Amino acid sequence: MYSSKRLFYFGILPALFFQTIGALFYFIFSDASVSQVLYASTKIFIFVWPLFWLPAAFKSFPKWTSRTKKSILLGFLSGLLITLLTIAVFLLWKEQLIPDLSGIQAKARDFGLTKPLNYVLFSLFLSLFHSLIEEYYWRWFVFKGLQLKFTWLSATIVGSAAFASHHYLVLSQFFPIGLTILFGTLVGLAGFFWCFLYKKTGSLLGPWLSHALTDIVVMGIGYILLF
Repeated sequence: MYSSKRLFYFGILPALFFQTIGALFYFIFSDASVSQVLYASTKIFIFVWPLFWLPAAFKSFPKWTSRTKKSILLGFLSGLLITLLTIAVFLLWKEQLIPDLSGIQAKARDFGLTKPLNYVLFSLFLSLFHSLIEEYYWRWFVFKGLQLKFTWLSATIVGSAAFASHHYLVLSQFFPIGLTILFGTLVGLAGFFWCFLYKKTGSLLGPWLSHALTDIVVMGIGYILLF
């Protein structure tokens, strides 16, 4: 049986860095021939890693009362707000934010997303399934696990910063440094809110719904730019 101390130091703390390390390889250090394999491997790993620690997690993690209806409502409203703001910013400042599409087009080729159907299928996977995996990994496992040693606020800050870190790497492949910092920080703030929502409602449904709506609008904008 794993102790809570071992869970924290050998399960939770390393989990802060896995996605960033994965992004480093499949987005920056890798060529097109292996990007897809490395990407899939990273996603499988972040699904499996918490399962390895499941017995200790169920024993050690704080227990929260689930308020499912409240979680879904707040998740939908926050996701809708993020969606509307993202669309507004895109329509108002499209040319300034994305002056050059070459980086986006190159990565689409690397991942085999140059055909509309492939892009739509990948977008559905990313928005619905991958967002759920990230909420399970970042909010249930990492954020909740950090509270074994940290206050919930400190756990929120640390977990959200780690959540944002791999997004900084991904965004740097498409945007100049200023916009990379801006958008990456906004991702971190979204992660902060999803931690807060999970803490207050005890349910992942709201954070997942908000996250999924956010990914849908981002991938929708990507479709408009590519096709």
